[in-house]
Amino acid sequence: IGNKKAALDYAERIEASGTNSIIVIVDKDLEGVSCSPIPLRCVIRTLGYSWENELWSLYTISEVASLISNSNTLVASLISKNLPLLNKRLKYLSLLNAVSCLYGTALLTKSNSLAGIRFRLPRLPVDEVKRISSQFKSSPALGCSLCRNIIRESSYAESRAIIRGHLWENVAFRLISYAYKQA
Repeated sequence: IGNKKAALDYAERIEASGTNSIIVIVDKDLEGVSCSPIPLRCVIRTLGYSWENELWSLYTISEVASLISNSNTLVASLISKNLPLLNKRLKYLSLLNAVSCLYGTALLTKSNSLAGIRFRLPRLPVDEVKRISSQFKSSPALGCSLCRNIIRESSYAESRAIIRGHLWENVAFRLISYAYKQA
């Protein structure tokens, strides 16, 4: 159908018609994090932010790396050692970005495959996390009690519900490629 808005408009027409045999599948995006879910009976949402988050699970990333490297132990070690912290830091930055967007200021760009984040693979360095989080700390979102509540409550959510799918997919590809080249 196209984008999420078009799919949800279509779903509303389906529900208004009383049809029960058609479903619409959409990316969840930040529903349940920075906005409420849209209650439509015929809509199925991804569990994570988008289908890329569903496909590129931590397990899938490890398995793909293992398969393309012929089970190379160095590749497996690089992935297992670096992926959890990379995931945690990306979730944190993505959460800060989500609440900043409520104020109309994105911390992470959509025009760049890595969202403007300066990775030093296989890591996302602490100084880069501090650089981006300092932008949040100087924004009006920091003083907003709703934003603080979203951050607190969403910190318990799985990272796949917070990190944008295209960003996560690009990080997965680059980490796998990095690990493969090191072997």
